[in-house]
Amino acid sequence: MQDIWLVISKWDWSGIVQAGSGLLTVIIAYWALSSWKIQQKSAQINALFDGLITEINEFIRHSVVPAQIVKSSHIRFESHKDYIKLDKSLPHPEVVYVINEFGNDLSKQLFSALEPCGQNSSRIKSLLVRIQLHQPLGFEDCINACNYIVWQHDRMKAFAMTLGSPHMNWENPMVAKSIEGSLTITAENIEEHINQNYANLLKYITKTYGIIYKKPNRAFKSDS
Repeated sequence: MQDIWLVISKWDWSGIVQAGSGLLTVIIAYWALSSWKIQQKSAQINALFDGLITEINEFIRHSVVPAQIVKSSHIRFESHKDYIKLDKSLPHPEVVYVINEFGNDLSKQLFSALEPCGQNSSRIKSLLVRIQLHQPLGFEDCINACNYIVWQHDRMKAFAMTLGSPHMNWENPMVAKSIEGSLTITAENIEEHINQNYANLLKYITKTYGIIYKKPNRAFKSDS
């Protein structure tokens, strides 16, 4: 025992204390840097989420007019179902008649009304890419919700393309199938998709905001 104390008494305690102090300083500095990085990332992603919500809201606002054009087109379809000049040998002859008589004008109106939505859609996709770089947990839910919302622009665009194609071979089964697909694109269905996925988006962002403010180190994937 005396030998042990003799060895210990010969240690360079001032050097050991200095080394320990240096190590502690490094640990504190590393922790502070990590904390600062997380705070910076949290601030950046909060700003990006704010931008995303703004663009989504603008997309929804801009989708009202084109959705109304889609609705008015369906009203035209219904109002011509008993029209005497319809070619009853064709599937959905009332749709064919409206496309032939009014389709070009309706298509131009719809494409024009969709332009603001298209710009919002591009910015939304860009924001999703930028947010994904920060790797927030569960971000797939956000991506899915946003994709379903902006998909409504693509659906209305497809509807406009059908309206603006009066020279199709109406007897072709593929053309008939295309018309049937267009008939499923309604203002009510568009609104349903937007409302459901907007609610999913807000749920995800609210949850993520809560994690960022309470436990920011758990808001992101560990390998980010």
